[in-house]
Amino acid sequence: MYKTLSLFLFSILFIGFYLLNLNKDIEKKLLDINHKFKEIYIQKLLSIENTYTQYTKQAQTIEKLQKQVLINKMNSIPLFNLEQEIKNLNNFNANYILKDNIKVARSLHFKNLDNYSRIWLDLEKNDTSINGLISHDIAAGIVKLEKNKPLAILNQDEKCNYGVFIGDTKAIGITHGIKNSQNILIKFIPLWNNISIGDEVVTNGLDNIFFEGLKVGRVIEIIKKINHLEAIIKPYNISNVKKYYSVYLSPTKQPSLNQPLTK
Repeated sequence: MYKTLSLFLFSILFIGFYLLNLNKDIEKKLLDINHKFKEIYIQKLLSIENTYTQYTKQAQTIEKLQKQVLINKMNSIPLFNLEQEIKNLNNFNANYILKDNIKVARSLHFKNLDNYSRIWLDLEKNDTSINGLISHDIAAGIVKLEKNKPLAILNQDEKCNYGVFIGDTKAIGITHGIKNSQNILIKFIPLWNNISIGDEVVTNGLDNIFFEGLKVGRVIEIIKKINHLEAIIKPYNISNVKKYYSVYLSPTKQPSLNQPLTK
């Protein structure tokens, strides 16, 4: 009886000790798993936070750079315009500007975007007379008043008309632009005048638009009509638009045309 009781108690103690150790092992394993999970969770959280921080800093840097680029562009625009104006003025030949009857005009914009031979000018013009347009000491066209504003009509325009002398014989003719061509047509040349290919064409000053002797171009073709001659000339001044022109005022027209440049 005593041995049986002792064996029973021993068995209970053994089982209790075993279960106690087993619980400790299970608890230890659970703690290890929990620790590992927390470690992974914290690493992932830190990784996400670092990524977000890096992205935010990059976004802020990009935004800052974009703003700086915009500011630089805004600051560079006036400087660029100033440099262009200086360049245009350096390219502007003003040999006649010292004369009282030569004024400076600045190109503003085309009258029509599909016609590059007509340009509004920055020039005060108060009369309906026609004035001569000069570029680099060469006849470039005429200036007329249209809608109360000065309009430059370049040589290649069909409505650009002024008197010229041709060659040594000073044959008289009138210029007409040729549509879609850089060349100029001289009309109404008297049949009895002797002109040749290569003759130089200059303004004659008889129409009070230009003074006499301003160069226009050279004859490249002669056309014989029934009662007059025509000549096609290659102009010295190709109709590339210039930023600045000189405008000739005949002494009889001068009081009615002034020259302020818009600032």
